[in-house]
Parts: sequence; structure tokens; C-alpha cells
Amino acid sequence: MTERRLTPRVDIAIPAFVSGAGRRRESCSALNVSSHGAFLETAKRFLDEGSPVELAFVVTRGTVARVFSRKGVVVRVTGDGVGVLFSGACGSFGLSEAGSVG
Repeated sequence: MTERRLTPRVDIAIPAFVSGAGRRRESCSALNVSSHGAFLETAKRFLDEGSPVELAFVVTRGTVARVFSRKGVVVRVTGDGVGVLFSGACGSFGLSEAGSVG
């Protein structure tokens, strides 16, 4: 299979939340992330290719947890989860900080 990613992804397993397709927020795990997209492992299939989504990634360092949000579109659906291409400008891992806890 030909690699189509614009930038390399970093293998990382962090808690995340995804909402889209008119559904409430569902918990998932981000298994890898790049400045242009991510692969999310989901417990159940509820998103289709082409679905717009809103993501929230939870990154913890010590006792401080930060939530980073991003909008995107589902570009791949597998039995394990979904590949998402982020929308708009990309910064540090394409994420904008939504808040912190701690």
C-alpha cells in the first residue's frame, strides 16, 4: 500500500474524545498523531468516511492535564477505528489548546 500521509505520525496512545455525525461525544484513544491527522481507536463504529468530526485530546504531564481540540474529517474507516485529516492551519501536532485541568 502506498503511503499517502503528508507528514510522519508519532505513535502515542492518549485518551481522546470524538463527536460527529449528530452524535454525542464518544471516548476513544489516539494511537498516532501528526500535524495533519490522527488515527483514533474506537470501541464501536459510528462514523463514516467523509464525516466531519470534532476531536479533543487529553495530554497529561505530571499532575496537569491539558485538553487540545481539533476539527477534521474522517478519511479512513477500519475495523479498529478511524483516520482523521485535520482541518485548517496546522501548528504543534495541529492542535489548539482548549483548556487545562490540574
